[in-house]
Amino acid sequence: NINQQKKEIVFISSYRPNNIQRSQNENRIALELFKLAKKNKIPFKILPRFRELSSKHVAYSEELKLEIEFYKNFFKENVNFIIKSNLSSYDILQNYRYVFASASTLATEFLAKGGRAGFITFKSKGNPFFNFGFGTYEGLKKKGLFWTNDHKFNTKEITRVFNNVIYTKNSIWIKKSSIYSKKILSYEYNNISFKKIINRIK
Repeated sequence: NINQQKKEIVFISSYRPNNIQRSQNENRIALELFKLAKKNKIPFKILPRFRELSSKHVAYSEELKLEIEFYKNFFKENVNFIIKSNLSSYDILQNYRYVFASASTLATEFLAKGGRAGFITFKSKGNPFFNFGFGTYEGLKKKGLFWTNDHKFNTKEITRVFNNVIYTKNSIWIKKSSIYSKKILSYEYNNISFKKIINRIK
């Protein structure tokens, strides 16, 4: 229910402490989105990959500490992290209006359900994780309404994707985003088709 979603931005981190190629430009993308969010007076948060699974945990894991440092050392400003929650990352995202990521199945699932998700992938040539960009394996163009994939960092492209995700009219968003999301991941409420197959097997 979009009326119950917070009008805030969540950036899904793909940071890996021991994988420079996977983490390339993650902090730079997050910082540019943070600046745009601040300019447009929209709260901004980062959902860490290594977040705590329980709100009762006191000590952070070493991976989470490194992930927080990865962003904080680059931002030089206070940034909010969604760390302690009893909810799964999937359920957390349902409470927010806007989601951005470099490459994330969570973001793709959010998009498939009609959510507003933006995908920004900037990896250097030869970086195998460039192929994880939205629509790469499906043969989509490098740029679209809500995504951009390139080997060079491009702030103008981040701004374009940001504005499209935030300000595209809802009727247009639903119509256009569904065309591409179905090519990547199709969503069906209650898995009706899958259940029919299982029942036939039984």
